[in-house]
Amino acid sequence: MFGAFVSYLVAFGGLLDLVWRVIINDTDVYVYAVIGITWVVIYPLSLLKNLSALRYTSLFGVICSLYLGVLIMIEYFVLCDGDERDLSQKSIHSCFWSKHFNLPKHAYFNYNDMWSFIKNLLVCFPLFIFACSAQQFMLTIYAELTNNIRARMQKVLQRSSYVILFLYACASVFGYLTFLDGVCGNILLNDYKKSPGAVLAAIAISISMILAEPIITFSWRAIFVDLIWKTRQQDLSIIKYVLITTVFVFLGMLVALSVANVEIVFGLLGATTYPLCGFILPAILFHNIAPISDFPIRYKVVVFQAVAVALVSISSLIYQMYGIINPSTDWNKCNNVQDIKTPT
Repeated sequence: MFGAFVSYLVAFGGLLDLVWRVIINDTDVYVYAVIGITWVVIYPLSLLKNLSALRYTSLFGVICSLYLGVLIMIEYFVLCDGDERDLSQKSIHSCFWSKHFNLPKHAYFNYNDMWSFIKNLLVCFPLFIFACSAQQFMLTIYAELTNNIRARMQKVLQRSSYVILFLYACASVFGYLTFLDGVCGNILLNDYKKSPGAVLAAIAISISMILAEPIITFSWRAIFVDLIWKTRQQDLSIIKYVLITTVFVFLGMLVALSVANVEIVFGLLGATTYPLCGFILPAILFHNIAPISDFPIRYKVVVFQAVAVALVSISSLIYQMYGIINPSTDWNKCNNVQDIKTPT
């Protein structure tokens, strides 16, 4: 959860810095954005003792995320002019409504050999893990439901899954068709021609991540207090409550100020803590709790999943560390970055 807290700080700090550069000037405001919003907005909301008090901010955050998905879809139709694109010196016509529409195999499977495919897999895999892991928040949310029965929780999961599926589909399909192999790790860094809608989307998704931070703090604090004091965080003394929250937020801010590349943060978390908490530890718990004789097929699936995720995550971590140490590699390249210098 600490990693998620840091990653969101880095993400919204970078987006607000981008917005500032597009609208005002090319001054770097990342540090000011992270520090200011952390203590003015996130910290006060993180002190709330009831998760239900954040339900309206959470709903607003979901709306902001949906706006991003819709924006990426709309910008595809705006920017796709039917002209020919080059991908490895081959003709691509990515406007599906055009009579010249042509998306050959090399447009979506652009690998010269197996090694290039493996390298791209090692970069993308942790991002998939990061995007699809929310298991660490489930118990806290379940405990806060007024009527916390299984059917109600399943309804929450189903509805949230539909929203996420729509958002990911819009971002992946239309984002790729718009920029092809020039898609950046943060798609809002791509050249949207300084579109007001894209600027608003950057602000909206920043707000979404800012409003998610208090929920992350609440979930982490609930687990931490239960482990240390065997009690609910609401029953903790005010001094301990404020001190724990302050230390958590402060340390998260320090790490976010040290690492400003959200793609690196997402990649490292997706290769370490997220596969561990989302796939490996649950498999170990299932192995230790559930009788093997009652779930023979599920047991094999769980073991295979844990081993496969562990092996790929370790390989991805090694490759990413090599890319950080040796920046000459192109594992995090972006061929269509936005020109953020504003004329003076």
